[in-house]
Amino acid sequence: TFHVVCFSWLLFRATDLSACGEMLRGLCRWEGAATLWTPRALVVLGVGFALQALDGDRARGVWRRFNALPVFWQGAIAALTLTIILALSPEGVAPFIYFQF
Repeated sequence: TFHVVCFSWLLFRATDLSACGEMLRGLCRWEGAATLWTPRALVVLGVGFALQALDGDRARGVWRRFNALPVFWQGAIAALTLTIILALSPEGVAPFIYFQF
């Protein structure tokens, strides 16, 4: 279902069917420079992959150590986490996806 929905978004993003076909051809070609591989994207992906490696016991251990910290440090870590999330999030509001419909 996810892939069908993502595929159907092409119809809404393209200005016409020829542009939609060009987008589909672009998905199948591996040419040109990769523009999305910024250092920030690589760090976020690396952290995401590292977090996936945490099994249940390790994750519970991290949570226990966090809960054992003084409240000040828990708040500081929470504030730092929120700051990182806000710094890595896109600016502004995402455009309405169905504006061309």
